[in-house]
Amino acid sequence: MRLAPGRYKYKFIVDGQWMHSPDFPTVPDGKGGLNNEIAVKGASAELESLPVATPPKVELSKVEAAPTCNPKLNATVTAKTTGTKAIAKKPVQKSLASLMSEDIIPALQKELEKQEGISDLSLKFADNQLQGDFEKNGIRYSFWAYFPDGTLEGSRGFSLSSHGCPPSTIEPFLIDEKKITANLVVFWVMKRLFAQKLLSQN
Repeated sequence: MRLAPGRYKYKFIVDGQWMHSPDFPTVPDGKGGLNNEIAVKGASAELESLPVATPPKVELSKVEAAPTCNPKLNATVTAKTTGTKAIAKKPVQKSLASLMSEDIIPALQKELEKQEGISDLSLKFADNQLQGDFEKNGIRYSFWAYFPDGTLEGSRGFSLSSHGCPPSTIEPFLIDEKKITANLVVFWVMKRLFAQKLLSQN
């Protein structure tokens, strides 16, 4: 077959895939890829005179795994080609004692010290009990927040006393909260003291 003078674009078929050769001149194919190009000048040329090129080499390391319809197989291919991702470590959860000493007691003390007329304030945590004592208008008051299971998520109770009397009946504490935090403990202790009129709203 003879070719008339002009420019002709071509590609090679390698394993069923259209590919250009880097050994010969190339031009854009208009689809983001490249075509090889040959220029025929003067008299017509035989088709057989087109250059014979060695098929382009394909680096296996650059070939991406083709997706499959099998999710498990896709997961396996992804793991092999991208590597195992680092698993984020969960933050270490504080013990109840650390939570009390580092977060709850300092915040509660700060709130109580804002109240007028309170003196001789004492807060401590022992035997899974948060105990507070203070004096107001010459009367000694005490309160307890109980955490018998040693966690904020377990059973909880609250009681009060005054004039050095034994604690009142233990009542449920924080029963309507789904996730207990240090701030919630402080908030509800203060709310209980306000409810018993031991503290006054500013």
